[in-house]
Amino acid sequence: MKRNDKVIIWSFFILLWIIMAFFYLRVHPLVIWDTDDWGNISLVRKPYPDRSAWNPSKVFPEIFMKLCAWIGVKCIMPLSNDFIGALTLVFGLVVSFFIAMYGTCFVLFLYTKFNFEVYKASLVGIFFILFHFLIFDTSEGGNLYLLYSSSVTGYFHYVIPSLLNLILLMLLEIENLHKCNALKKGGIFLLIYLAIFSNLFCSYILMFWAVFKIFKKFFDNQKNLRNILYEEIDKFGIIVVWGISAIYELNGARADSLKNDNFIGNIVSAGKLFVIRFGKLNTFFVVLSIVIIVFGNICIFLNKEKVSFLLECLIFIMINAIYLVLLSAKTTAEYIDRPDVLIGCFFWILMFVMVNMVVIIQNTDKIILTIPIILFVLFFDIPCGYSTFAESNASGIDSSIVKEIDNDFIRQIISAVDGNKDRLELHIPETPGDNWPFVSEASNCFSHSLYTYGIINREIETVYVRDRSINEKYNFVY
Repeated sequence: MKRNDKVIIWSFFILLWIIMAFFYLRVHPLVIWDTDDWGNISLVRKPYPDRSAWNPSKVFPEIFMKLCAWIGVKCIMPLSNDFIGALTLVFGLVVSFFIAMYGTCFVLFLYTKFNFEVYKASLVGIFFILFHFLIFDTSEGGNLYLLYSSSVTGYFHYVIPSLLNLILLMLLEIENLHKCNALKKGGIFLLIYLAIFSNLFCSYILMFWAVFKIFKKFFDNQKNLRNILYEEIDKFGIIVVWGISAIYELNGARADSLKNDNFIGNIVSAGKLFVIRFGKLNTFFVVLSIVIIVFGNICIFLNKEKVSFLLECLIFIMINAIYLVLLSAKTTAEYIDRPDVLIGCFFWILMFVMVNMVVIIQNTDKIILTIPIILFVLFFDIPCGYSTFAESNASGIDSSIVKEIDNDFIRQIISAVDGNKDRLELHIPETPGDNWPFVSEASNCFSHSLYTYGIINREIETVYVRDRSINEKYNFVY
């Protein structure tokens, strides 16, 4: 890669990280709220699959979330004396870093795979990221976006693992693993281990890619399958490790708690919700995508390489959609309607659109003159204010209110511990759900996390008292 190309790539990464950090730190901060968030910041688990764990194979998200929380408390909190603020800062920087890496790997993918000039690839990369925020941006769909989750836990358990799997997929597409030095290869193997042992709603991304590549090579070269498996031992390894993770997860405690006797009915429900989600797509996104695809297909018929890749995209869209419907039916049908669950499937939809855009630019050089105008319209069609996209918490309330109520919880717990109480009646706001976002069975998670990080010197038994005055005090309206 030329020096100027490296400068553009690094500039793209840094600028995207800054912009995403602003979004996740100032516009829609990631503030812990529900009992999942409070419990997971102090969760201790083994760094390998553990049958006795609630989520046996969720190694990466559960370890990584606690690690980030620990960094926030140990490195940021001493400077700010703000427990919630320290966590929010680290969480926002980490999520924005993964998005920046994801966007940069996409640019590198276009640059390497399609011999696309790096500055043009960067322009398409901007489209790619903006489409993530435009795609679900409708009032009917709740003003969501593809990189949205309704909790901090959701970002660590769904968004980040999905991005890691997609980053690895793009890197393995353009990087010959057999030619890497031992250190680089070891690092990639570690990332693959973390990507697979993350979440079945995310790890399938890498697994299906590996399966497809093996079978494609088999049908293209008509070689003995055993020889191909030997040549593609890394991809075969991904499939085997994923199978192990699936066995652990599907036989774990959480999977048992979600078992139901209406699998066929759930398939129908999940399928309907998946189709309905398409009906909630942003109109501008749909129109612009159709225009790009139509013009791209007009230009593409002479380019067999890109035709082949676009067909791969369509195959992945279909396979991933079927898998997500089946997995949602096995757990909870409503999962299929979550943006953070759909990242892997919609990635291929966006890839299909973006590759068509690449074809148009490569075949019609002067079309590049219209790109800045389209980007301008696209950027300002996506609302950029402070009350536009959905808030990243289960109650959908402003992050500043979440932080104030969190600090109220902390003050109540510290006061009870300092007063040598053995039991605390924690006053929490009234919420629409009887047991969510504050699960009664997990009421001790607040004091446990504060004790873990040295905010209090002992744990205290906690029970909830739903108190309307908390709602009024902090203007918490639901």
